[in-house]
Order: sequence, then C-alpha cells, then structure tokens
Amino acid sequence: MYKYRFFDIFGFTQKVFVLTATLLILLLVYTAYLIFLVWLNIRWRLIKPQNFQCHEQLTVVVPFRNEQENLADLVAALSRQTASNFEVIFVNDNSTDNSLKVLENALLTVSFPFKILNLTTATGKKAALAFGIERAQGEIILTTDADCLAKPEWVSIIRASFADETQLVSGPVVLSGTSAFQQLQQIEFLSLIGTGAAMIAMGKPTMANGANLAFRKSAYVKVGGYTGSEATPSGDDEFLLHKIHKAYPNGVRFNKSQKAVVTTVAVSDWETFKNQRKRWASKWRLGARWSTMLTAILVGLTQVAQLAIYLSLVFGWLPLQLSVVVLALKVLIEFVFLQRISQDLTGKGLSLWRFMISFIFYPFYALYFALVANFGNYQWKGRTF
Repeated sequence: MYKYRFFDIFGFTQKVFVLTATLLILLLVYTAYLIFLVWLNIRWRLIKPQNFQCHEQLTVVVPFRNEQENLADLVAALSRQTASNFEVIFVNDNSTDNSLKVLENALLTVSFPFKILNLTTATGKKAALAFGIERAQGEIILTTDADCLAKPEWVSIIRASFADETQLVSGPVVLSGTSAFQQLQQIEFLSLIGTGAAMIAMGKPTMANGANLAFRKSAYVKVGGYTGSEATPSGDDEFLLHKIHKAYPNGVRFNKSQKAVVTTVAVSDWETFKNQRKRWASKWRLGARWSTMLTAILVGLTQVAQLAIYLSLVFGWLPLQLSVVVLALKVLIEFVFLQRISQDLTGKGLSLWRFMISFIFYPFYALYFALVANFGNYQWKGRTF
C-alpha cells in the first residue's frame, strides 16, 4: 500500500516539477521578448532622416498580373511625382484580364518615359522583375506593386536615401482599409515594418517589402539577382535583401519618412488573407539566416508563453498577480512601439480597442498559420502553388 502511495506521490511531484519548469522557461522567453521589443523601439526611434545629394538615373519597375482595377490609380500616382530623371517599366506577367488595355489608356497623357514589356518565356513575379531590371536604364532600381499608391515625393525621397556606399534602401509600406478586419491587419503590418526597420538599423536585416524597395542595379548584378530563390513565388524582397547585405554589410538602409510611404489596401476576406499568409510563409523555409530564425523562434515561443498565461488565469498555475503583470507589461511595451510607428508613418495614432483585440487573439492566429503554412497549396493571381 505504501509502495504504491509513494510512487503516486513521486509521479505527482514529477508532473508538478515539469509544469513549473516549463512555465519558468516560457516566462524567461517572455521576458527576453519584452527586452527585445524595448530594444526594437529604441532602434526605431534612432533611425535618422536621410537626404543625400543623389542625382543618379532611377527606374521604377512594376510587375503586374491581372491588375485592371488598380493600374490606372498607380499611373496617376506616378504622374504626380515631383522628381525628374526617372523612367517606369511595366512588366506584364501573362495577365488574363484587361490589364494591358487599361494600362495603355492610362499612359496616354503621362510625361514620364515608360516601357511596357510582356513576359513571354517565363512566369512569376521574380521573372517579371528580372526581365524589367535587365532592360532598365537607371542605376537605382525602385520596385513597387501594381496595387500600391505612393506620395508625390516618393521617388525623390527614396533616391535621396542613397549615399555612395548605400546599396539597398527598404521603404515603409502601410495597409489601408476601413473594415475592422482590414484595420487589424494594419496593426500586424505595422509591427512587421517596424521590426524589419529596427533590425536593419541594428545591422541584422531580416525582412523588407518589395512594394517599396530600392537597390543599385550594379549590386543586384553582383549578387546574382533572384537566382537561388526560384523554389518559391514569394520572397523576391527578402532574399535579395540578404544577398546584398552579405556582399555589402554596411550598405543597407531604411527610410522611415512619411513621404516615402507606399500604401496598399488590406485584403477584405478570410480566404484571400489565408492564401496571402501561406504565400508569405513559403519563403521562410528557404535561405533563412540565423537572425531571421532566432527572431521567428523568439516570437513563436512568446505566443506559446502568452497562451500558457491565459491558461494560468483559468487553472491557477501562476500567481494571479504575476500573470496580470506580465500581460500588462506586454500590452504597454507593444502599444508604445506600434503607436510610435503609426505616428511616424501615418501621422495618426492607434485605436486602443482594436490593438487589444489584436493582442488577445494574435497568439491563436500566429500559431494557426505556423501550422497550416506547411500543408496544402495556396492560390495567387490565378495560379496554384
């Protein structure tokens, strides 16, 4: 009788020990994340405006596929640019709608030089970009997407970011939209832009966005362009960022000027959103650097820790005061960080209640996509991957 009782007690004690050790490890991860977040906040604030006397020829390259609803607005935004000495190359990636006709009509009255190229021997965004870059006259290449809009100073501000040693400039992208679903996406996207900018400022770049990315054509040629990343349709921006940073460790910058911001409309339905996130996740499995992997692991474990704290509030695994304090600290630090990014890029603050909704549900969302991104196909521009 006592023998079985001893082993029951021992087994119970073992379980308590494992649970306690797990919670302590997750709390340490949570603490490390909060320290990391404070550091990101500091680095974001230390990014200085850039205004170099760069007058080099610049080429805007716009790949597009089935964008008949957006191309006229894009051309109008490009027509309002205050800069001179730039050309625009549009590359048609086998569109099946009226994109080409819409584009041709929109370009009838523009004053900037342009080319329309048709991609015929290959498919995909990387192939379209490479096709346009190869035929670009500019030393500075500035890429954007057909569903994006830029402010009139965009070309001038991005070009002025290039000092002699600068090889790549990442610019800010902001999502727009009026629905609650779209505005929740805006909050998440601000965190991605802010984190990417701060990591660039630290000399450990992890991500950039091809909707607002500039680089020297000579650097692009030197590192082999997009070769090596053909296995995924996404990632043209991040793979090129990493290759150029490896070749030019001090040559990567971020421009956080409001005048450099490019906006694009957030997706409006769940299915499109799911396909978009799966497409983004497809690039993380290829060519990830240690800084990218460590950041992803830290963020992922932090979401697990936050879920554990939620469970602790129900089952009492941790003292109630401790659970409340660590959650409150994360709310405070994340809100301050995202509020500053939003103010710097849009001139507006965040909605606190929308931020709280995002904060509460983000761990479920992040872990869900960490799992589903590894299974099944996804749709993009009428193609299945």
